[in-house]
This record gives sequence, structure tokens and C-alpha cells, in this order.
Amino acid sequence: MLTQAVILVGGLGTRLGERTRDVPKPLLEVGGKPFLDHLLDEVSRYPTIQNILLLAGHRAEQVVERYDGKYRRRAAISVVCEPTQMGTGGAIKHAAAWLEPQ
Repeated sequence: MLTQAVILVGGLGTRLGERTRDVPKPLLEVGGKPFLDHLLDEVSRYPTIQNILLLAGHRAEQVVERYDGKYRRRAAISVVCEPTQMGTGGAIKHAAAWLEPQ
């Protein structure tokens, strides 16, 4: 049974141009709220998910401030910040200590 969800939120969003200069891509608004809120709402609908891990890179401090230590429904949210931009594989490897064994 899956109890943890991992969401990569570290991309630079270079194709979005100036929009991501000051705001990380997942915090850009879609339908009046950050895109990441839509993802968290959807993931937390599943009753087995108890832990949501956000792997943050670009402008990670904004993701930490908004989500770290919070809950979405009954799922606890934790944010792991990359020390440097490492790409998808590097972000997952860096977060290995926080991943639950399956």
C-alpha cells in the first residue's frame, strides 16, 4: 500500500520566461491558486497517502515557507531542498533519506 507521494518542484521554468524569475514554477497561479495546490489537493484525496514529500530546487525557500510542516487533509507535507540544481535523478538521490521503503 502506498503511503507516500513525492512531487518534484525544483525546475527553473525557463520556458515560462520572466514569470519564474521571482516565483518558482509550481507557485504560479492557475485558476486563482498556485498550481502546486491543485496537485496537493488531488494527491491528498487518496486515503492511504499519509506523507507528501516536495523536492524543491529553484526558489525553494518560497516552497518551504508555504508548505513545509503543513497538512493537506490527513497527509503531512515535508519539503526537501536541493543544495544545488541536480536534475530529476539528483533530486531523488538527495532525498533518499526521506523516502519510505516499499
